[in-house]
Amino acid sequence: MIQELLLYCLLFWVLMKITQVWRHVGALSVAYFLTLSLNHVPGVLANVGLAPSDPMYQQTFQGFGATLLGLTAFCVGTLIARLLPSKPVSAGTKPRLRIYNRVSWRMIGVGAFCYFVLIPLSFRVASLTSLVSPLGTLMILGFWVKLFAIPPTDSGGRVLRVFGMLPALPLSTVVGGGFLGYGTNWLVTVVTFQFTRSRARWLYYTLAPTVVYLGLSLFVSYMAQRALIRQLAFNPDSSLIARAERSTRIFTDFQFLDLSNSAHRAALNGRLNQNLLISDAIQRHEEGLTRLAYGATVPLWALVPRAIWPNKPEIGGGGDVVSKYTGIIFAEGTSVGAGQVLEFYVNFGIPGIIGGFMILGFILMRIDGAVMRALADADSRRLLALAMPGLAMINPGGNLLEIMVAVVGAMVMANLIGRTGYFDLKPTKRQLAAQRAVPVFLANQGQDTSGHIGV
Repeated sequence: MIQELLLYCLLFWVLMKITQVWRHVGALSVAYFLTLSLNHVPGVLANVGLAPSDPMYQQTFQGFGATLLGLTAFCVGTLIARLLPSKPVSAGTKPRLRIYNRVSWRMIGVGAFCYFVLIPLSFRVASLTSLVSPLGTLMILGFWVKLFAIPPTDSGGRVLRVFGMLPALPLSTVVGGGFLGYGTNWLVTVVTFQFTRSRARWLYYTLAPTVVYLGLSLFVSYMAQRALIRQLAFNPDSSLIARAERSTRIFTDFQFLDLSNSAHRAALNGRLNQNLLISDAIQRHEEGLTRLAYGATVPLWALVPRAIWPNKPEIGGGGDVVSKYTGIIFAEGTSVGAGQVLEFYVNFGIPGIIGGFMILGFILMRIDGAVMRALADADSRRLLALAMPGLAMINPGGNLLEIMVAVVGAMVMANLIGRTGYFDLKPTKRQLAAQRAVPVFLANQGQDTSGHIGV
Protein backbone atom coordinates (compact mmCIF):
# COMPACT_ATOMS: atom_id res chain seq x y z
CA MET A 1 0.00 0.00 0.00
CA ILE A 2 3.04 2.26 -0.13
CA GLN A 3 2.22 3.10 -3.75
CA GLU A 4 -1.33 4.05 -2.78
CA LEU A 5 -0.06 6.34 -0.02
CA LEU A 6 2.30 8.01 -2.50
CA LEU A 7 -0.62 8.49 -4.89
CA TYR A 8 -2.60 10.05 -2.04
CA CYS A 9 0.27 12.48 -1.38
CA LEU A 10 0.36 13.33 -5.09
CA LEU A 11 -3.37 14.10 -5.08
CA PHE A 12 -2.94 16.34 -2.06
CA TRP A 13 -0.06 18.13 -3.84
CA VAL A 14 -2.28 18.65 -6.90
CA LEU A 15 -5.02 20.18 -4.77
CA MET A 16 -2.47 22.45 -3.08
CA LYS A 17 -1.25 23.64 -6.47
CA ILE A 18 -4.82 24.39 -7.54
CA THR A 19 -5.34 26.54 -4.45
CA GLN A 20 -1.90 28.14 -4.74
CA VAL A 21 -2.39 29.32 -8.33
CA TRP A 22 -5.62 31.04 -7.28
CA ARG A 23 -4.38 32.43 -3.97
CA HIS A 24 -6.64 32.74 -0.93
CA VAL A 25 -9.27 30.36 -2.39
CA GLY A 26 -9.92 26.76 -1.36
CA ALA A 27 -10.62 26.56 2.38
CA LEU A 28 -13.74 24.41 2.06
CA SER A 29 -12.23 22.18 -0.64
CA VAL A 30 -9.02 21.50 1.28
CA ALA A 31 -10.92 21.03 4.56
CA TYR A 32 -13.15 18.42 2.94
CA PHE A 33 -10.14 16.61 1.47
CA LEU A 34 -8.39 16.51 4.85
CA THR A 35 -11.41 15.55 6.95
CA LEU A 36 -12.25 12.76 4.51
CA SER A 37 -8.64 11.63 4.81
CA LEU A 38 -9.02 11.33 8.58
CA ASN A 39 -11.53 8.53 8.03
CA HIS A 40 -9.37 6.56 5.60
CA VAL A 41 -5.61 7.23 5.73
CA PRO A 42 -4.91 6.27 9.40
CA GLY A 43 -6.36 2.82 8.71
CA VAL A 44 -3.92 2.41 5.83
CA LEU A 45 -1.01 3.37 8.09
CA ALA A 46 -2.13 0.78 10.65
CA ASN A 47 -1.99 -2.05 8.09
CA VAL A 48 0.82 -1.04 5.76
CA GLY A 49 3.20 -3.56 7.35
CA LEU A 50 0.89 -6.58 6.97
CA ALA A 51 1.44 -9.29 4.41
CA PRO A 52 -0.54 -8.80 1.17
CA SER A 53 -2.29 -12.11 1.83
CA ASP A 54 -3.68 -10.86 5.14
CA PRO A 55 -7.49 -10.29 4.91
CA MET A 56 -7.19 -6.96 6.75
CA TYR A 57 -4.58 -5.81 4.25
CA GLN A 58 -6.73 -6.87 1.29
CA GLN A 59 -9.85 -5.16 2.60
CA THR A 60 -8.02 -1.94 3.38
CA PHE A 61 -6.32 -2.02 -0.02
CA GLN A 62 -9.62 -2.45 -1.87
CA GLY A 63 -11.48 0.21 0.09
CA PHE A 64 -8.65 2.72 -0.10
CA GLY A 65 -8.46 2.20 -3.85
CA ALA A 66 -12.08 3.33 -4.16
CA THR A 67 -11.30 6.29 -1.89
CA LEU A 68 -8.35 7.34 -4.06
CA LEU A 69 -10.60 7.17 -7.10
CA GLY A 70 -13.04 9.52 -5.38
CA LEU A 71 -10.29 11.94 -4.31
CA THR A 72 -8.94 12.01 -7.86
CA ALA A 73 -12.39 12.92 -9.18
CA PHE A 74 -12.69 15.51 -6.39
CA CYS A 75 -9.46 17.22 -7.51
CA VAL A 76 -10.66 17.21 -11.12
CA GLY A 77 -13.90 18.87 -10.01
CA THR A 78 -12.03 21.60 -8.14
CA LEU A 79 -9.81 22.21 -11.17
CA ILE A 80 -12.81 22.57 -13.48
CA ALA A 81 -14.40 24.99 -11.03
CA ARG A 82 -11.29 27.18 -10.99
CA LEU A 83 -10.80 27.11 -14.76
CA LEU A 84 -14.32 28.29 -15.49
CA PRO A 85 -14.74 32.07 -15.73
CA SER A 86 -15.57 33.72 -12.43
CA LYS A 87 -15.35 37.12 -10.86
CA PRO A 88 -11.86 37.54 -9.36
CA VAL A 89 -11.39 38.01 -5.65
CA SER A 90 -10.68 41.72 -5.44
CA ALA A 91 -8.55 43.29 -2.79
CA GLY A 92 -11.51 45.41 -1.80
CA THR A 93 -11.15 47.90 1.00
CA LYS A 94 -9.03 47.05 4.00
CA PRO A 95 -11.14 45.24 6.62
CA ARG A 96 -12.20 47.50 9.45
CA LEU A 97 -10.53 45.53 12.19
CA ARG A 98 -12.79 46.58 15.02
CA ILE A 99 -15.92 45.63 13.14
CA TYR A 100 -14.52 42.31 11.90
CA ASN A 101 -13.28 41.37 15.38
CA ARG A 102 -16.57 42.35 17.00
CA VAL A 103 -18.59 40.36 14.47
CA SER A 104 -16.25 37.37 14.79
CA TRP A 105 -16.86 37.21 18.55
CA ARG A 106 -20.59 37.47 17.95
CA MET A 107 -20.47 34.56 15.52
CA ILE A 108 -18.37 32.42 17.85
CA GLY A 109 -20.63 33.18 20.80
CA VAL A 110 -23.91 32.55 18.96
CA GLY A 111 -22.55 29.41 17.32
CA ALA A 112 -21.34 27.97 20.63
CA PHE A 113 -24.64 28.78 22.36
CA CYS A 114 -26.65 27.15 19.59
CA TYR A 115 -24.51 24.01 19.45
CA PHE A 116 -24.09 23.36 23.16
CA VAL A 117 -27.40 24.73 24.51
CA LEU A 118 -30.09 25.03 21.83
CA ILE A 119 -29.41 21.85 19.86
CA PRO A 120 -29.90 19.52 22.87
CA LEU A 121 -33.16 21.34 23.65
CA SER A 122 -34.34 21.30 20.02
CA PHE A 123 -34.79 17.52 20.03
CA ARG A 124 -38.03 18.06 21.91
CA VAL A 125 -39.66 19.90 18.98
CA ALA A 126 -40.24 18.23 15.62
CA SER A 127 -38.01 19.53 12.79
CA LEU A 128 -36.44 22.21 14.99
CA THR A 129 -33.05 20.47 15.13
CA SER A 130 -32.59 20.72 11.35
CA LEU A 131 -32.92 24.51 11.64
CA VAL A 132 -30.87 25.04 14.80
CA SER A 133 -27.96 22.70 14.06
CA PRO A 134 -26.60 24.73 11.08
CA LEU A 135 -26.17 27.70 13.41
CA GLY A 136 -23.32 25.82 15.07
CA THR A 137 -21.24 26.50 11.94
CA LEU A 138 -21.19 30.17 12.97
CA MET A 139 -18.37 29.21 15.35
CA ILE A 140 -16.17 28.22 12.40
CA LEU A 141 -17.21 31.23 10.37
CA GLY A 142 -16.37 33.47 13.32
CA PHE A 143 -12.81 32.17 13.36
CA TRP A 144 -12.61 32.70 9.61
CA VAL A 145 -13.66 36.33 9.96
CA LYS A 146 -11.17 36.85 12.80
CA LEU A 147 -8.31 35.38 10.75
CA PHE A 148 -9.30 37.32 7.64
CA ALA A 149 -9.03 40.59 9.55
CA ILE A 150 -5.38 39.91 10.44
CA PRO A 151 -3.15 41.93 8.06
CA PRO A 152 -0.79 39.91 5.82
CA THR A 153 2.09 41.94 7.28
CA ASP A 154 1.42 40.58 10.77
CA SER A 155 4.39 38.64 12.12
CA GLY A 156 2.14 35.73 13.11
CA GLY A 157 1.45 36.66 16.72
CA ARG A 158 -2.26 37.25 16.16
CA VAL A 159 -2.61 34.04 14.15
CA LEU A 160 -0.95 32.09 16.96
CA ARG A 161 -3.34 33.63 19.49
CA VAL A 162 -6.29 32.46 17.39
CA PHE A 163 -4.76 29.02 16.94
CA GLY A 164 -4.24 28.89 20.71
CA MET A 165 -8.01 28.89 21.16
CA LEU A 166 -8.64 26.02 18.75
CA PRO A 167 -7.86 23.07 21.07
CA ALA A 168 -10.96 24.13 22.99
CA LEU A 169 -13.09 22.94 20.03
CA PRO A 170 -12.39 19.18 20.26
CA LEU A 171 -12.13 19.40 24.05
CA SER A 172 -15.59 20.95 24.28
CA THR A 173 -17.21 18.26 22.12
CA VAL A 174 -15.55 15.52 24.17
CA VAL A 175 -16.68 17.02 27.49
CA GLY A 176 -20.12 17.99 26.21
CA GLY A 177 -21.06 14.88 24.25
CA GLY A 178 -18.22 12.37 24.38
CA PHE A 179 -17.34 12.80 20.69
CA LEU A 180 -13.92 13.84 19.42
CA GLY A 181 -14.63 13.86 15.68
CA TYR A 182 -16.85 16.95 15.46
CA GLY A 183 -14.43 19.24 17.25
CA THR A 184 -11.48 17.86 15.30
CA ASN A 185 -13.20 18.60 11.99
CA TRP A 186 -13.90 22.14 13.19
CA LEU A 187 -10.25 22.62 14.13
CA VAL A 188 -9.06 21.34 10.74
CA THR A 189 -11.49 23.63 8.90
CA VAL A 190 -10.24 26.73 10.76
CA VAL A 191 -6.56 25.92 10.28
CA THR A 192 -7.20 25.17 6.60
CA PHE A 193 -8.67 28.64 6.08
CA GLN A 194 -5.47 30.27 7.30
CA PHE A 195 -3.34 27.78 5.38
CA THR A 196 -4.92 28.72 2.05
CA ARG A 197 -4.18 32.39 2.74
CA SER A 198 -0.68 31.91 4.13
CA ARG A 199 2.45 33.05 2.34
CA ALA A 200 4.50 30.58 4.39
CA ARG A 201 2.93 27.25 3.49
CA TRP A 202 6.30 25.60 3.95
CA LEU A 203 5.86 26.04 7.70
CA TYR A 204 2.62 24.03 7.65
CA TYR A 205 4.25 21.30 5.56
CA THR A 206 7.20 21.16 7.97
CA LEU A 207 4.99 20.85 11.04
CA ALA A 208 2.45 18.47 9.45
CA PRO A 209 4.21 15.13 10.27
CA THR A 210 4.60 16.05 13.94
CA VAL A 211 1.03 17.33 14.19
CA VAL A 212 -0.36 14.19 12.52
CA TYR A 213 1.62 11.92 14.84
CA LEU A 214 0.54 13.79 17.97
CA GLY A 215 -3.04 13.91 16.70
CA LEU A 216 -3.18 10.15 16.18
CA SER A 217 -1.55 9.66 19.58
CA LEU A 218 -4.29 11.81 21.10
CA PHE A 219 -6.86 9.69 19.28
CA VAL A 220 -5.63 6.35 20.65
CA SER A 221 -5.45 7.92 24.11
CA TYR A 222 -9.05 9.11 23.70
CA MET A 223 -10.19 5.66 22.54
CA ALA A 224 -8.70 4.12 25.69
CA GLN A 225 -10.92 6.41 27.78
CA ARG A 226 -13.93 6.77 25.45
CA ALA A 227 -16.26 4.30 27.11
CA LEU A 228 -15.91 5.94 30.53
CA ILE A 229 -16.12 9.45 29.05
CA ARG A 230 -19.36 8.65 27.22
CA GLN A 231 -20.80 6.93 30.27
CA LEU A 232 -20.75 10.31 32.01
CA ALA A 233 -21.56 12.35 28.88
CA PHE A 234 -24.73 10.35 28.22
CA ASN A 235 -25.82 10.60 31.86
CA PRO A 236 -28.00 13.71 32.27
CA ASP A 237 -27.32 13.73 36.01
CA SER A 238 -23.54 13.97 35.64
CA SER A 239 -21.98 17.36 36.33
CA LEU A 240 -19.82 19.29 33.89
CA ILE A 241 -16.95 19.13 36.39
CA ALA A 242 -17.17 15.33 36.52
CA ARG A 243 -17.17 15.14 32.71
CA ALA A 244 -14.18 17.46 32.48
CA GLU A 245 -12.27 15.50 35.11
CA ARG A 246 -12.91 12.26 33.25
CA SER A 247 -11.83 13.84 29.95
CA THR A 248 -8.52 15.04 31.41
CA ARG A 249 -7.46 11.40 31.68
CA ILE A 250 -6.82 11.54 27.95
CA PHE A 251 -3.83 13.71 28.81
CA THR A 252 -2.81 12.27 32.17
CA ASP A 253 -2.79 8.75 30.65
CA PHE A 254 -1.50 9.95 27.28
CA GLN A 255 -0.06 7.29 24.98
CA PHE A 256 2.20 7.93 22.02
CA LEU A 257 1.09 6.08 18.89
CA ASP A 258 2.83 2.73 18.46
CA LEU A 259 1.80 0.75 15.39
CA SER A 260 3.30 -2.39 16.92
CA ASN A 261 0.71 -2.07 19.71
CA SER A 262 -2.33 -4.20 18.81
CA ALA A 263 -4.65 -1.95 20.85
CA HIS A 264 -3.50 1.10 18.91
CA ARG A 265 -3.97 -0.64 15.56
CA ALA A 266 -7.41 -1.82 16.65
CA ALA A 267 -8.38 1.75 17.55
CA LEU A 268 -7.32 3.03 14.14
CA ASN A 269 -9.04 0.17 12.30
CA GLY A 270 -12.18 0.50 14.38
CA ARG A 271 -12.87 4.21 13.83
CA LEU A 272 -10.44 5.59 11.23
CA ASN A 273 -10.50 2.84 8.61
CA GLN A 274 -13.66 3.45 6.63
CA ASN A 275 -11.98 1.46 3.86
CA LEU A 276 -13.07 -1.77 5.53
CA LEU A 277 -16.76 -0.90 5.21
CA ILE A 278 -16.30 0.17 1.60
CA SER A 279 -14.61 -3.14 0.82
CA ASP A 280 -17.44 -5.10 2.43
CA ALA A 281 -19.99 -3.17 0.36
CA ILE A 282 -18.05 -3.75 -2.88
CA GLN A 283 -17.63 -7.48 -2.21
CA ARG A 284 -21.29 -8.02 -1.34
CA HIS A 285 -22.40 -6.22 -4.48
CA GLU A 286 -19.98 -8.14 -6.70
CA GLU A 287 -21.21 -11.40 -5.16
CA GLY A 288 -24.78 -10.46 -6.02
CA LEU A 289 -25.92 -10.11 -2.40
CA THR A 290 -26.98 -6.47 -2.81
CA ARG A 291 -28.22 -4.29 -5.65
CA LEU A 292 -27.38 -0.69 -6.38
CA ALA A 293 -29.80 1.72 -4.73
CA TYR A 294 -29.89 4.28 -7.56
CA GLY A 295 -30.57 7.14 -5.18
CA ALA A 296 -32.83 5.28 -2.76
CA THR A 297 -30.58 6.15 0.20
CA VAL A 298 -31.57 9.80 -0.29
CA PRO A 299 -35.39 9.88 -0.64
CA LEU A 300 -36.42 13.42 -1.50
CA TRP A 301 -39.62 13.11 0.51
CA ALA A 302 -37.41 12.94 3.61
CA LEU A 303 -36.72 16.67 3.18
CA VAL A 304 -40.33 17.43 4.14
CA PRO A 305 -40.23 18.60 7.79
CA ARG A 306 -41.92 16.36 10.32
CA ALA A 307 -43.66 19.48 11.66
CA ILE A 308 -45.56 19.57 8.34
CA TRP A 309 -45.85 15.80 7.92
CA PRO A 310 -46.26 14.35 11.45
CA ASN A 311 -46.79 10.80 10.17
CA LYS A 312 -43.70 10.79 7.97
CA PRO A 313 -42.14 7.30 7.98
CA GLU A 314 -39.05 6.80 10.10
CA ILE A 315 -35.80 7.17 8.18
CA GLY A 316 -32.81 5.01 8.94
CA GLY A 317 -29.54 6.75 9.66
CA GLY A 318 -26.04 6.06 8.38
CA GLY A 319 -25.82 2.90 10.48
CA ASP A 320 -28.85 1.40 8.70
CA VAL A 321 -27.31 2.12 5.29
CA VAL A 322 -24.01 0.55 6.34
CA SER A 323 -25.70 -2.54 7.80
CA LYS A 324 -27.84 -3.07 4.71
CA TYR A 325 -24.97 -2.95 2.24
CA THR A 326 -22.13 -4.46 4.29
CA GLY A 327 -24.08 -7.08 6.24
CA ILE A 328 -22.57 -5.86 9.54
CA ILE A 329 -25.00 -5.55 12.44
CA PHE A 330 -24.00 -2.87 14.93
CA ALA A 331 -24.93 -2.74 18.60
CA GLU A 332 -27.84 -0.48 19.47
CA GLY A 333 -26.68 3.08 20.08
CA THR A 334 -23.50 2.70 18.02
CA SER A 335 -22.79 5.79 15.94
CA VAL A 336 -21.87 4.76 12.39
CA GLY A 337 -21.64 7.10 9.42
CA ALA A 338 -21.92 5.76 5.90
CA GLY A 339 -19.44 8.20 4.42
CA GLN A 340 -19.63 9.55 0.89
CA VAL A 341 -17.37 6.94 -0.74
CA LEU A 342 -19.55 4.07 0.45
CA GLU A 343 -22.84 5.82 -0.23
CA PHE A 344 -21.90 6.96 -3.73
CA TYR A 345 -20.86 3.37 -4.49
CA VAL A 346 -23.99 1.65 -3.17
CA ASN A 347 -26.13 4.04 -5.20
CA PHE A 348 -24.39 4.04 -8.58
CA GLY A 349 -21.26 1.90 -8.29
CA ILE A 350 -17.86 3.15 -9.49
CA PRO A 351 -19.48 5.78 -11.80
CA GLY A 352 -21.26 7.09 -8.68
CA ILE A 353 -17.93 7.59 -6.87
CA ILE A 354 -16.42 9.40 -9.85
CA GLY A 355 -19.42 11.58 -10.61
CA GLY A 356 -20.35 12.27 -6.99
CA PHE A 357 -16.91 13.44 -5.94
CA MET A 358 -16.39 15.46 -9.09
CA ILE A 359 -19.62 17.35 -8.37
CA LEU A 360 -18.62 17.80 -4.72
CA GLY A 361 -15.23 19.24 -5.68
CA PHE A 362 -16.81 21.57 -8.22
CA ILE A 363 -19.44 22.89 -5.82
CA LEU A 364 -17.08 23.42 -2.89
CA MET A 365 -14.47 25.24 -4.98
CA ARG A 366 -17.09 27.54 -6.52
CA ILE A 367 -18.40 28.32 -3.05
CA ASP A 368 -14.81 28.93 -1.90
CA GLY A 369 -14.29 31.68 -4.46
CA ALA A 370 -17.62 33.33 -3.67
CA VAL A 371 -16.95 33.23 0.09
CA MET A 372 -13.61 35.01 -0.30
CA ARG A 373 -15.24 37.67 -2.50
CA ALA A 374 -17.91 38.22 0.15
CA LEU A 375 -15.26 38.57 2.87
CA ALA A 376 -13.23 41.02 0.78
CA ASP A 377 -16.35 43.08 0.04
CA ALA A 378 -17.62 42.94 3.64
CA ASP A 379 -20.87 41.48 2.28
CA SER A 380 -22.07 39.69 5.39
CA ARG A 381 -25.43 38.54 3.99
CA ARG A 382 -23.77 36.87 1.03
CA LEU A 383 -21.08 35.47 3.29
CA LEU A 384 -23.65 33.79 5.52
CA ALA A 385 -25.69 32.55 2.55
CA LEU A 386 -22.62 30.83 1.07
CA ALA A 387 -20.42 29.83 3.99
CA MET A 388 -23.07 28.25 6.21
CA PRO A 389 -24.30 25.75 3.56
CA GLY A 390 -20.70 25.17 2.49
CA LEU A 391 -19.61 24.35 6.03
CA ALA A 392 -22.63 22.07 6.43
CA MET A 393 -21.21 20.00 3.55
CA ILE A 394 -17.96 19.31 5.44
CA ASN A 395 -19.21 16.03 6.86
CA PRO A 396 -17.37 13.30 4.92
CA GLY A 397 -18.19 10.64 7.49
CA GLY A 398 -21.92 11.31 7.50
CA ASN A 399 -24.69 10.14 5.19
CA LEU A 400 -25.92 12.17 2.22
CA LEU A 401 -29.43 12.63 3.57
CA GLU A 402 -28.32 14.36 6.78
CA ILE A 403 -25.96 16.55 4.74
CA MET A 404 -28.79 17.59 2.43
CA VAL A 405 -31.04 18.39 5.40
CA ALA A 406 -28.22 20.40 7.02
CA VAL A 407 -27.58 22.35 3.81
CA VAL A 408 -31.27 23.22 3.37
CA GLY A 409 -31.50 24.26 7.03
CA ALA A 410 -28.35 26.36 6.67
CA MET A 411 -29.77 28.16 3.63
CA VAL A 412 -32.97 29.00 5.52
CA MET A 413 -31.23 30.18 8.70
CA ALA A 414 -28.55 32.13 6.82
CA ASN A 415 -31.25 34.10 5.05
CA LEU A 416 -33.06 34.81 8.32
CA ILE A 417 -30.09 35.88 10.42
CA GLY A 418 -28.60 37.81 7.52
CA ARG A 419 -31.64 40.08 7.55
CA THR A 420 -31.14 40.99 11.20
CA GLY A 421 -27.93 42.93 10.54
CA TYR A 422 -26.40 41.51 13.72
CA PHE A 423 -23.42 40.17 11.79
CA ASP A 424 -22.93 43.09 9.40
CA LEU A 425 -19.28 43.66 8.46
CA LYS A 426 -19.85 47.16 7.11
CA PRO A 427 -20.12 50.18 9.39
CA THR A 428 -23.57 51.57 10.02
CA LYS A 429 -24.62 55.01 8.84
CA ARG A 430 -24.18 56.30 12.40
CA GLN A 431 -20.62 54.96 12.53
CA LEU A 432 -19.77 56.46 9.16
CA ALA A 433 -21.21 59.81 10.23
CA ALA A 434 -19.14 59.70 13.43
CA GLN A 435 -16.04 58.83 11.44
CA ARG A 436 -16.53 61.82 9.16
CA ALA A 437 -17.26 64.09 12.09
CA VAL A 438 -14.00 63.42 13.96
CA PRO A 439 -11.65 65.04 11.40
CA VAL A 440 -13.97 68.04 11.18
CA PHE A 441 -13.95 68.42 14.96
CA LEU A 442 -10.16 68.18 15.12
CA ALA A 443 -9.79 70.72 12.30
CA ASN A 444 -11.99 73.15 14.18
CA GLN A 445 -9.70 72.68 17.17
CA GLY A 446 -6.67 73.50 15.03
CA GLN A 447 -5.24 69.94 15.22
CA ASP A 448 -3.48 68.01 12.48
CA THR A 449 -5.93 65.72 10.65
CA SER A 450 -3.57 64.19 8.17
CA GLY A 451 -3.40 60.84 10.01
CA HIS A 452 -5.71 57.99 9.11
CA ILE A 453 -8.67 57.46 11.38
CA GLY A 454 -10.37 54.13 11.01
CA VAL A 455 -13.32 52.43 12.54
